[in-house]
Amino acid sequence: MAPAVYNGYVYLAGGANGSVGQTNTIYYNKIDAATGNIGTVWSVASMTLDHSLRRADAVAMNGYLYVVGGHDGGTLTTYGDIEIGKIDMSTGNIPITAHTSLLTDSVIQVTQRWDARAVFANGYIYVSGGCSSGNPPAGWAAVGGVSTVVEDFRFITLATTVLARGRMALAR
Repeated sequence: MAPAVYNGYVYLAGGANGSVGQTNTIYYNKIDAATGNIGTVWSVASMTLDHSLRRADAVAMNGYLYVVGGHDGGTLTTYGDIEIGKIDMSTGNIPITAHTSLLTDSVIQVTQRWDARAVFANGYIYVSGGCSSGNPPAGWAAVGGVSTVVEDFRFITLATTVLARGRMALAR
């Protein structure tokens, strides 16, 4: 599952288990401000991921959840998508919009890989690491498929439209 924390909520997007495969479901749960504990009952966000994903990562910033990369074991597809959903600040939900019940794919993509890690700092999402070949968790063996590139993305929010600006390899 791709975890993220934002505005007093924990989000878990996608994931896999032995009986179902992977999922496109997003779960969220309120963090108790006094104790730091998370409740025992998880809510299911109204919106879902565009793809069923495992081995993705997520960050939340500026009122949006961003889910990066991942792998679909059913279709054996590795993705470079950045899926974006607007968080309802009062409920923590990611509500369905008038246009879709799926998170929106960014116009730019990261290098296709699974198990990459994403972090947010100073208005940028930095994505590093991961593997671009084989099937997780035990199907990859080639070191050549491991990414050594760090990519950065700056997202600009205009009303309800999220635009991506810039993409560059920072390290190799």
